[in-house]
Amino acid sequence: MQLTTRKTAVIASLFVAAITLTVLVAPLSAQDRALPPRGEQSEKLELFNGKIEKIDLEKKSVMVDKKTYWVVEATKLMDKEKEIKLTDLKVGAEVHGLAKKNPAGNFEATIIKLGPKPHEAPPQADK
Repeated sequence: MQLTTRKTAVIASLFVAAITLTVLVAPLSAQDRALPPRGEQSEKLELFNGKIEKIDLEKKSVMVDKKTYWVVEATKLMDKEKEIKLTDLKVGAEVHGLAKKNPAGNFEATIIKLGPKPHEAPPQADK
């Protein structure tokens, strides 16, 4: 009889511990899934690549694949490991990079690199 009472007490204690743990952990999980306050949301970056169709030095923008990317103060322009200027880019040059949408809905380039995307090898000429 005493053994049965002990088993019941142990099972009851484990049950109470499990419920307590669930009650304590559930709110933490919900906080992890909650969206940050408006304005603090993480910025979604968009990959782009293609040939430069147009460069507007006055507006500081580059058009690639019919989409305009604004070159802002924080934008990095790179040729291999060397930083370059907007004036170094040429229409027809192959580029790839990352951009984010600003509050006005325009794409601001975070980085523009000369050359095709790294996983794309340049086309081989037939021999």
